[in-house]
Amino acid sequence: MAMFVELAPKVSSRSGGWVWLRFARYLKPHRGLLLQLGLASLVLQLLGLATPKFTELIVDRVVVHKDLDLLHVILLGMLLITGGALLVSAVRTYIMAHIGRRISFAMLRNFYAHMLRLPLSWFGSRSSGDLVQRFQDNEEIKELMMGQTLGVALDCSLVVVYLGAMLAYSPALTGVSLLTVLPMIVLTFAQAPINMRFDRLQFDADAAEDATMIEAIHGAETIKTLGMERQVYTKWEEALARKLNLDWDQAMFGIGIGSLSQVFHHAGTLLVLWLGAHAVIEGKLTMGQLMAFLALSQHVFDPLLNLVGVVSEVQEAQVALERLSEVFDSEPEEEPGTTEAVELSHVEGNIVFEDVRFRYDADGPWILNGVSCELPAGQTLAIVGRSGSGKSTL
Repeated sequence: MAMFVELAPKVSSRSGGWVWLRFARYLKPHRGLLLQLGLASLVLQLLGLATPKFTELIVDRVVVHKDLDLLHVILLGMLLITGGALLVSAVRTYIMAHIGRRISFAMLRNFYAHMLRLPLSWFGSRSSGDLVQRFQDNEEIKELMMGQTLGVALDCSLVVVYLGAMLAYSPALTGVSLLTVLPMIVLTFAQAPINMRFDRLQFDADAAEDATMIEAIHGAETIKTLGMERQVYTKWEEALARKLNLDWDQAMFGIGIGSLSQVFHHAGTLLVLWLGAHAVIEGKLTMGQLMAFLALSQHVFDPLLNLVGVVSEVQEAQVALERLSEVFDSEPEEEPGTTEAVELSHVEGNIVFEDVRFRYDADGPWILNGVSCELPAGQTLAIVGRSGSGKSTL
């Protein structure tokens, strides 16, 4: 006798809690390193003030007065400061990588340990692709810490250093620069909900494609026996197409947002340059001061321009944390020996199912629905079906 069980559609539920609080406890042991990370970023910002000032001195004093001695001193200073900036940047990258590695290991270890303590019913209600995808969610958190996202976020939080220097040169031009930055900030947060929706859909598509592939590999013998190669291939091809179409849609959306950000960026730069040229002609600024101001404004524009990508990566990490929280919030089964078990001394007779229905929670989908069969004593039953279709439940 053989029974083929199909996987019923699963209603996914997502945690609506403040998942970043769960992540914050992994940061707590690294408070000292985080402080060092902040100090390194502040030092980089302060060192970044040197290049605009050197540019001003070269244009207004070295070129005008043909002062080669001053030029040599400036170049030596620039070399020393550049070397110091590279060293501090390397230290900052090392700290971010170290923190990211430690947090990733702690999260993955706790996730795996907790998952193994979950009851069998929890695994029965999820496909293998869903479980694999949740393991990969830990990579999103690691990328958030070890990639450039954290560095860009720190740079954005410290742009006030450059804004102060810009105010010292020209409050009027600084005000114009801030006005041109405003549309970029609005655009960044306006696209956030759409990008979040893409991330959630992408997870479901990735899990479906992974599940189809994994189940085909594990069930290769069954597929070959039943001659289901074409059906399985068609199903995987459809899942892959859905995944790639979502990838394309999200990429096109990202290109559109990125292009619009570039338009605001270049328009703002041209406007500041035009007004700055007028200020030079009117004697309010020197040419060197204008060039220094433009260099400082780039230190403000560049992190904000990258903010769109940062927000997207933070959202991906938030979606990953929500999915990980679904696992952590699931109640583990009781430890062995903590419940009273009924021990049967002797069991015999047939096993009979009559219109059996079963689900793991009151609002969940039916894992078994209207199953009827009789298994005479001594008979062997082969239950065939995809991962998560209810074989273990039966």
